[in-house]
Amino acid sequence: MSGYKLKELRGLVKEAQWEANWTDFQKKIKSSMLLESPSYLKEASILKNRYPFKAIFVLGPAGAGKSFLSKQIGIPKDFKVSNPDERIEQVFPAFGISMKFVTKDQNQKEYDIQQISRKIMSNATAGHTANLLMIANPLVFDTTGEDTKKIISRAENLMRLGYDVAIFQVNVPTEVSVDRDKKRKRTVGEPTKIISKAYQEQVVQGKAYMKAESSYPYLKILGGDIYPNLYDLRDGSLLPGITQELVDQIAPNFTPETAKNILSQARSDVESFLTSEPRNPTGVKILAGMKAMVEESGGRYGQNMNDLSFAAKVAQDFPKIKDNPAIVQAIKILEELAGEDGTIQKAMTSGSMQAIKGKKDVDGATVRDLSGDATRQKFEERLTKEAIYKIVQQAIKG
Repeated sequence: MSGYKLKELRGLVKEAQWEANWTDFQKKIKSSMLLESPSYLKEASILKNRYPFKAIFVLGPAGAGKSFLSKQIGIPKDFKVSNPDERIEQVFPAFGISMKFVTKDQNQKEYDIQQISRKIMSNATAGHTANLLMIANPLVFDTTGEDTKKIISRAENLMRLGYDVAIFQVNVPTEVSVDRDKKRKRTVGEPTKIISKAYQEQVVQGKAYMKAESSYPYLKILGGDIYPNLYDLRDGSLLPGITQELVDQIAPNFTPETAKNILSQARSDVESFLTSEPRNPTGVKILAGMKAMVEESGGRYGQNMNDLSFAAKVAQDFPKIKDNPAIVQAIKILEELAGEDGTIQKAMTSGSMQAIKGKKDVDGATVRDLSGDATRQKFEERLTKEAIYKIVQQAIKG
């Protein structure tokens, strides 16, 4: 066998091995808990949830110090973090996938593996986050935020679901973002510069989130401004990699004292934000209904807001819920949510979702009317688990 043919054979063997490894990876990833379908968590009692219906967006380009600053402004550990990058850091090494993201030109196959895997991580995170929203958990969305329309849409849908929403904005110069990204174990790569420039344009110069605050009564900008992460506030010195020229580039006349004031205000805003129940009246009503159902059912139902949509079934075992005004009111809120433009109707694309599309009401039924099989069937068709789940997914995806 010639050297050329041997080399060619080795190439084919390597190719076959790569395909086998990729197939094996796909099987493992699909059989794991990474691809979550709607499941309903009961990990924390709604009665012990310290900050129900609270969501904080921490936004900024790569390398802006979002995780560090989240702790600095006092976001409690009670808040669950929604960030697909955390799953990437856990899963990629386990499957031998590089966390240094490549382009198509650099390595087509590695690029394909990374992008497909990243999509799986993103979907898994969205599913898990939706589950957390179903139990009114407090959440932190750690993301770049350069797509302001998308983030504002998410915030709007969260508020529609009953959440109070806060936004903390962090910034660093584009050069610094790109440099810090290169030095991390998990890199974004080429898109880092594009993301940062869009952030400078839409968030910093356009002040999209600052402008949005005045339009929504349950949206709060923490610190009252964007926080340029440029100084070591212990001594007022510039952080590594930051020059005065870069300071002037993104925040002219910005000083360590100004930075301290924004951060101090952000801490104060977080303290005010952390109430034991939401200010948002929708959240107040749903929360009251959930708690009432927990109490009426001895803790068996009500931990998940979806339990309210099956009040008729629950009433068979716990008939007192039919006369509980808090439960009746919460159910009414969910009925309105499920038929409201911009939430569930946008998500109605297939299967049983089509069956409930356009049904604005349930023939005027209330929880007291839900003892009959026919009425209950209509009600449960109208407010299925899938329908309520889609409401919270819409709040995540915008």
